[in-house]
Amino acid sequence: MDDLSSALKEIAKIRQKSTRNDDDKLKLFELQACITIFAKMADCKLFCDQIPESEIQVWMDGTIEDIKTLSSKPSWINTGVLNELDEMVLDSCIGLFHHAVPVVLAFESDFFQVLAGFVQARLGSENGRALPSERIWRSVSAIVSLAFRASITVFDNKWRPEKFLRKLETTGVLEQLLRCLTVPQEQDDVAYALDLLQCLQACPDFLSRKFKEGKPCGDTLRAILDGNDGSTRMVPEIRNELEAIATLLNVMAPDEKALVPCSYCGKQESSEDLMQCSRCRGILYCSKDCQKAHWHDHKKCCTPTSKSERRQLDTLDNLWQNFIRQHYHKVMDRMFAVCSKTGLKPEDMAVEIDFAQRNDGVIPALQSPPIFKIAPRRDYMEKSEEPDWV
Repeated sequence: MDDLSSALKEIAKIRQKSTRNDDDKLKLFELQACITIFAKMADCKLFCDQIPESEIQVWMDGTIEDIKTLSSKPSWINTGVLNELDEMVLDSCIGLFHHAVPVVLAFESDFFQVLAGFVQARLGSENGRALPSERIWRSVSAIVSLAFRASITVFDNKWRPEKFLRKLETTGVLEQLLRCLTVPQEQDDVAYALDLLQCLQACPDFLSRKFKEGKPCGDTLRAILDGNDGSTRMVPEIRNELEAIATLLNVMAPDEKALVPCSYCGKQESSEDLMQCSRCRGILYCSKDCQKAHWHDHKKCCTPTSKSERRQLDTLDNLWQNFIRQHYHKVMDRMFAVCSKTGLKPEDMAVEIDFAQRNDGVIPALQSPPIFKIAPRRDYMEKSEEPDWV
């Protein structure tokens, strides 16, 4: 730990110089290489206890300034390549982002905004489709992936994955990361990308809000899949995951033409034209008179629900409703086949639709053809361990 602390202090001294000669640059390169090695080997608790936060903050501030400088270099803008000394600026981040404190400081500073600007600087050349080199892509992907892992596994108060993704989206780095993921890479490097893409698929509420048409991430995803952005030589695993996200978005999209009945009188109107119970946010009415008339019965089951909870429930509703709408004939064909075999009626059957991501990253309901199950309702309800179905 003393070696790591000393290296941070030496880096701070060199960065304070108004100009850096070749010896300074070489020394800085060596020190950043040491940081990368020491930080990767360091125990997380010892790192947190023995490395002063002030030293890490000084390092973070200097790193942000260095990345800003790299963003304006003509060699970077025109080629997407950095020399070995400049690459070490990003490599030192990879080492330190194994630990929670640097990640927290990165979000409290404007590190990720600057990193997004660094990647975006390449858009100024090659007709707006310019991308980093494979070497830089790996660094950017590793930085974001390690920050993700630290945020949900190391912090005392663990972040939910969606909170981390929301922060990334706000800084603009998530949009640029999607573009970087299309750069061809070695098979061993794909794991970083798959972690994040599978995390995205596990956050449907976030996707429905931040990846819809007109949002930066949504427009970038569609441009990539349409062949209008990113590299056209991305590896199949990455393309499969991006297409799975696009499929999930299509399944979640609400049907604007669908009519919804008033919970009291049954009059059907667009959901946008109906009033929502302000307490549970789950019941719709066509007028205040219907809401008042229904309150005597509704109050028995009306449970206060926050806007975020209601939004998540609505996302799930859209998922299964749109699945049934898109695959109605497949579902009914299977339903009648099972009924014919068991002698039961359709109303005695349950449809199991699995939107939970398996360990291999596959979401059964989003496969082509989709994977779903038909089971007698009685058997389904009597299962001792109910699966994670929607």
